[in-house]
Order: sequence, then C-alpha cells, then structure tokens
Amino acid sequence: MLVPETSLEGRKNPLATSPLSRIVASRFAHLAKGNTDSQELLKLYRRASKEMVIRFGLNKKAKLSKNLSGDEVPTLEEIPINWNDPKDPYAINYLTVLAGFSQLASSQKQGSTVSASDINSIIEVFAKDASDGVFDGKDASGTALTFASGQALGTDPLANHLATAVQTFFQEGGSLGTTSNIQVSVNATEILNSISFNGVTPISFSDAPSPSTSFPTVSFSGSSATYLETAGTVSIPVSLSESSSSPVTVAYSVSGGSATAGLDYTFTPGTLTFAAGETTKSLTAISILTDTVHPESDETIVITLSSPTNAILGTQTSYTVTIQNVPPPTVNYPTTDMILVKDQPLTFTPTTSGTITSCSLSPIPSGLSINSTTCQITGTPTSTQTATPSTVSKRRRVECKSDNSGSG
Repeated sequence: MLVPETSLEGRKNPLATSPLSRIVASRFAHLAKGNTDSQELLKLYRRASKEMVIRFGLNKKAKLSKNLSGDEVPTLEEIPINWNDPKDPYAINYLTVLAGFSQLASSQKQGSTVSASDINSIIEVFAKDASDGVFDGKDASGTALTFASGQALGTDPLANHLATAVQTFFQEGGSLGTTSNIQVSVNATEILNSISFNGVTPISFSDAPSPSTSFPTVSFSGSSATYLETAGTVSIPVSLSESSSSPVTVAYSVSGGSATAGLDYTFTPGTLTFAAGETTKSLTAISILTDTVHPESDETIVITLSSPTNAILGTQTSYTVTIQNVPPPTVNYPTTDMILVKDQPLTFTPTTSGTITSCSLSPIPSGLSINSTTCQITGTPTSTQTATPSTVSKRRRVECKSDNSGSG
C-alpha cells in the first residue's frame, strides 16, 4: 500500500508539498528566470503548477485546446481533493501518480531495497525534464537525461515509463491509501484505461504571462561523489547557468544522510559567493574524518543549496557525498620470535596491506632499526641481552606485537 501519511494527514491539500512540487519548482525556475516582480512571479508559478496538473492528468476536466484559459485549470493547491473520501477521483488521480513514481524508484533502485535516495533520484530527473515545459527526455539545454541506472528517459517518459510503472504497480498487487485508516476504493483496470498523462503536447494559455530570461540558475554541477574516509577536505563543484553582472550568493547546509557529524565528518554551513562574471565555484566546507569503527558500511552526507541572491535555484539543489570505509593497515612478520645473534646482520621483512604512514619499534634492540614505511627490521645486534618483548606499532590505529629474544 502506498500511504503518504506524513504528507497527507492533517493537511487540507498536501499537493504543494508533494513530489510534484519539486517538478513544479523546476518548471517555475525556468519560467521566472530573471523576473523580480512579485505579482508576475506569482502568475508564473501558477502557470507552472497548472501545466503539471495537465501533464499528470490530475484534473480530467482540464483539456488541452488552442485557446486554453488559465481560469479553466486549477493549480495543485486548488484541486478540490478530499482525502476522507475513499472514492474521491482527485485523490485517486494523485495517488496513482505517486504509485508510478514509487514503482519507478523500485525498478531503478541502486541497492537491494528502495531508499529515499532512489525516490529523490527519480523525482529529480523528472524535474529536470519538466523545466522547459515538456517531458521529452531532455533538460532545458537539450541534454539527454538518464535514470541513475543509465537507462535513457526517452522521448515521452510519462507514457513510456511512468504509465508503465503504474500498470506494474497494480499488476503486482499494489493498493492506494490516503491515511493509515482510509483505503482508496479503486478499480485498477479503470485507472489504467483512464490514465491521461500528456508529456509532449504543447501547452499554451491564452492569458499566461511570458517567462523572463535574466537571472542565472545556481546548481551543483553533479548529484553525488564517493570519497575514502581518508580523503580529508573534499571539493564539490557548484555552477551558474550563465555569468552574472552582479555577485551571486547561495546558502549551503547539510540536510540529511547517514554519516554522523563530528565522528565521520565536520561541516560548516555558510554562503558561497560568485563574483561578477564567475560561473563556477568549489564548496569546501566538508572534511571527512577517519574513524575507528571497522568494518562499517558506507555512509552518506546530503548537502542542499538554498536562498540564492541574484539567481534562482536550478534543478540540482542537493548533492550526496558517500564516505567509503578504509580498513586499517596490517603488518605480519614471518614469526613472532626473533633470535638475535651478536655481530650477525639480520633482515626481518613483514608482509603488509593497506597504507602505512609510519612504523616504530619499542624498545629497539641495540644495533637494529626499523624502516618507518615498510616496517622492515634490519641491522646488526651489538650487545647481549635477555629476551625482551618489543612492539611494532604502525599507523593507523592497529598494533602488531612480536617477542624479540636476544642471545650471546
């Protein structure tokens, strides 16, 4: 059952905070680029919202026509949805879209189970596709888009991927619910026959405001990167879609992830500034820490951009840093007992693994030395001594002990 309880319960209409709101935001960002008039921005947002209502078939009464008026189409917020009515057609339409995204995330998942990252990845790629107003498998610059798996979205992803995912969802026994207590009454066959996704037909409102084209968009240059836990400070690229004659700023902060601040990484939230004319910057606020837990799973940090000035947010506003565990180095000598003979040269060579930054031997028998990076023990004993335990220590963190016995 698909039950978006945290989004639905207690809200009159949660569509404004649904996954579709991210898609609307991407379209709005493209339409509103450079517009600073609050009234015009409101109109452009309403236009973006209404376009997505039509694209996803959320209001069957809104039909495309050559002289379509904005008054004929509600925004997401204006759809008269009733979550307490298990037969409400608007609730069924909306939950069907969510079911499709959920099924797509399952089919495109990167691990053995569906994660929040898988769902966000699906929403993000559809948001990029929606920016220019059509779902044609390309972003606003014409670059072909792919799912995280590498599969191309293709020319009509609403019909070829989302509608297919809805069909699979019901074929596999999926059901819909508005809350934990209310099961939506649906006929899967009727839903599949009535799906009215429209990804590519041009939408033109006779009374819609025109988009502006002055402000650049600010985004991460990618979506993710993986680093070893020994990486230290990492650099994350942030870019503007075009240069600006005025300085551009954007705030950044950690918004999620499985890594623990202070144990796995340090991070200082702040503001990134692009000087006039600059289009690329590096965010270096994260330092990855080497911890003492071994073995452990990879951990993630999610960074988010917000609150830009002299720019608007682009489609890639979140970035995931994955920290890979690095096992400690090992040092193994052929034997734990060394017989030292006075005035007889010796070489004691270990097998090692991992990266060793330093080696030391304590106490060091007279006449011997240890290589600080290979841990090889060499030299000529110069005196007779009783059997003395010595410890070979290597960084990082793990010690290897051996007993060195001396004889005359």
